[in-house]
Amino acid sequence: MPRIETMTLCELAVRMRQLGLPTSNDRLAAGIEAGVYPFAICIRIPESKHRIFEIYTKLFDKWVAERATDDGGAA
Repeated sequence: MPRIETMTLCELAVRMRQLGLPTSNDRLAAGIEAGVYPFAICIRIPESKHRIFEIYTKLFDKWVAERATDDGGAA
């Protein structure tokens, strides 16, 4: 049976930092909620201030592959 792999906001922050993108959980949460990142969605719970993030690993990996360089950014 197929499986949809996801990651947490904390896991996303760690992976982005490992890739050289300085970020924070708050910044990522705001970006996801604003629709900046095509690999995740934010679900806001109407009765509270809580937000739920669905961060799709496969879409994140694709997003990274489209942007990453093999040389670590060396000029």
